[in-house]
Amino acid sequence: MKKPRLVPEWRRALRWFSVNIPALNLAFLGTWSVLPEKFQDALPMPWVVGIAAALIVLGVVGRLIEQPPKG
Repeated sequence: MKKPRLVPEWRRALRWFSVNIPALNLAFLGTWSVLPEKFQDALPMPWVVGIAAALIVLGVVGRLIEQPPKG
């Protein structure tokens, strides 16, 4: 088994769509989970699951799209 290696442009990872979208998903789910119940009720659980699933799909799409280095 090959030893895992970082991609050559790893220092630019915070600019990648494929990194930003999962981070946004984590922030969304984390924020929603700590809201008081009365605020959580404003956004029903099926919507939360749908938004999270859509963000996961966007993250996969971001991984498949070529993102040339800038600068």
